[in-house]
Amino acid sequence: MYGRHISSDIRLQFIAACNPYRRHTKEMLHKLSTAGLGFFTKSTDTTDRLGDIPLRELVYRVMELPASMRPLVWDFGQLSNDIEKTYTREMVAKHLRDHNNPIEARDDVVDAISEVLAGAQNYMRERKDECSFVSLRDVERAMRVMLWFYKMLHFIAPDFYP
Repeated sequence: MYGRHISSDIRLQFIAACNPYRRHTKEMLHKLSTAGLGFFTKSTDTTDRLGDIPLRELVYRVMELPASMRPLVWDFGQLSNDIEKTYTREMVAKHLRDHNNPIEARDDVVDAISEVLAGAQNYMRERKDECSFVSLRDVERAMRVMLWFYKMLHFIAPDFYP
């Protein structure tokens, strides 16, 4: 590690996850190029590429896998809505239990927050623009923001604080 040999008596197993690349649609590329967001040079003139694909045509920046890792790639597909809801519910419950917050982690509270977040994920996924790309990281971010606002409620709206 860091250029030093790892002892053979340490039983390490390495696990990695790689996101696939996803290209913007032609319509989205046109919107981005006309919005003035740094699309001043033609994609044919840029050297930042993933193989033959200019990186700016991708939804998010990815690095090409080394050839030695390609045989190890396994496509697990996308989560079904039910499985994503289960993960969302577990993330909400964990946040309500673990973050020393004043919101009680009752089942009805966890279910309500989970349903709102799952509905928001579905809504965003139905958009036909750059906002349609969602992940469980968004659930994590939403929980952090929600709990921060809840903890700050007595500063923001002192008369409302329960």
